[in-house]
Amino acid sequence: MTSMLSAKGQRILDVVADLLVVVFLLVLMKACVNLIGHFSVQEKSSLILRYPMMLFYLSAPVGGGLSVFRILQNAYDDLVG
Repeated sequence: MTSMLSAKGQRILDVVADLLVVVFLLVLMKACVNLIGHFSVQEKSSLILRYPMMLFYLSAPVGGGLSVFRILQNAYDDLVG
């Protein structure tokens, strides 16, 4: 479907898709941070490793933040290139 668009149209569509993914990731990160702040997560630790569960729940916001950074790089390349 995107091949039917002009080169400029394809770039615009790519940037719009990138921005939609960024919005989704930001909403996901906000929900995960709210979950980490919940008392039931803060007081628990893993059964075998005895690490705080908060460390495991942090993987989603950290990964989301890194993904947002990379997607914004890609959107910038689409706009400039």
